[in-house]
Amino acid sequence: MRTSTPVSPSVSADRWAALGALALGYVMILVDATALSVVTVRLMEGLRTDVRSVLWVSSAYLLAFAVPMLVCGRLGDRFGHRRMYLLGLSVFLVASLACGFAPTIGALVALRVVQGFGAALMTPQVMAIITLVFPMESRGAALGVWGSITGIATLAGPLLGGVLSDVASWRWVFWLNVPLGIVGIVMTLRFVPGSTVTARRLDLPGAALSAVAVFGLVYGLQEVGGNGALPWLTLGVGAIVAAAFLAGQRRRGDGALVPLRLFRIRSFAASSGVNVLAGAWVTAYVFPATLYAQQQHGVSPGGAAFLLAPTALVSALLAPRVGRSLRRRDPRGLLSAGLAVCAVGLGIFVAVIAAGLAAAWLMVPSAVVGVGSAMMWGPMSLLATSELPRDLVGAGSGVFNTTRQVGSAFGAAAVATVLAHGSPAGALALAALVCLAALAASFRLRRS
Repeated sequence: MRTSTPVSPSVSADRWAALGALALGYVMILVDATALSVVTVRLMEGLRTDVRSVLWVSSAYLLAFAVPMLVCGRLGDRFGHRRMYLLGLSVFLVASLACGFAPTIGALVALRVVQGFGAALMTPQVMAIITLVFPMESRGAALGVWGSITGIATLAGPLLGGVLSDVASWRWVFWLNVPLGIVGIVMTLRFVPGSTVTARRLDLPGAALSAVAVFGLVYGLQEVGGNGALPWLTLGVGAIVAAAFLAGQRRRGDGALVPLRLFRIRSFAASSGVNVLAGAWVTAYVFPATLYAQQQHGVSPGGAAFLLAPTALVSALLAPRVGRSLRRRDPRGLLSAGLAVCAVGLGIFVAVIAAGLAAAWLMVPSAVVGVGSAMMWGPMSLLATSELPRDLVGAGSGVFNTTRQVGSAFGAAAVATVLAHGSPAGALALAALVCLAALAASFRLRRS
């Protein structure tokens, strides 16, 4: 076994510069995941295709993002987190440039797969690098800033997509990544330190099984309600392969792709469970709320997105303050309080829609959810990483990010099923129930 001692930034300013470098790449991932949601018509016109084909532009990206996440987290442990982040950023940059020149819908979907793989390489390294670079006393503040950046990027994606498609072309959604990606590479080389490298073999059989399992679960959940029995068959295969994968991981011990001793760390295991449910309700509440504004009050898609903007804006303003407060506050209590506030906000959404109030009233519960979100994401990430041993930081980051992706797929499938047989109020009530389940799960952290 060969190890190299991790290099830490010499001064605090270097740590924050490293966070800025990572933020630039992560913002591109989030913007590209959401920006195309408002340019569907432009894509259909420009590439002369139908709406189902255009939906695969986003689905292909999200699948390629979620499926290799476990493997990519472990690659950071094996080859170095900065090295894998730079590789992922380079792949993402080149794929973005090519996406902008895509001549057909088939080419665009294929290139989005490559782009999603680059995003998967980058994402688990981000949490790992933050964990390694920031000591515990300042990690909460760093994660608070990170939560603020995430909120701003989530809001900026649809707005940027709409503006670029109006004044130029949907292709600029991708081309804008090129100069940003180059700056991100330069900043990463300058400010982000290297990390421990362990010379151990990658669990290739586990990597293959995990990819099949995650694909089966995520694709099956995405497609439930359509395509007949195929999604259910895919879900069943994914569940069976997942069981085989976990059995194999138990036999491989610490050489496994997902060492099961991760789940003996109570703070990590409980945080990951909360993360699944959080990913589900966050995904489940947006679509029924915007659907209500458009169907019942004739609001445009851009206007409907604007009504939910307070969530991102309030979260972006409060998250850094919450992060700084983690030096003196128990993150477990903040996480539970944040989930409780989010549940209240979702309940207000249900009340607004059930009463048939004007669409502008949606901004009130949106702001309440923003307050709760600011109190939720930073503490949950801090708890997930607080007790991880250094050699499992990459694996833990991969697992934690994968749980959110699986939860998001579950939330999307659940809300689609409810909307097919019910109303936006019913779908939002389901989101509120899932949020309450996340609140109940957070109490396991309070007992740890």
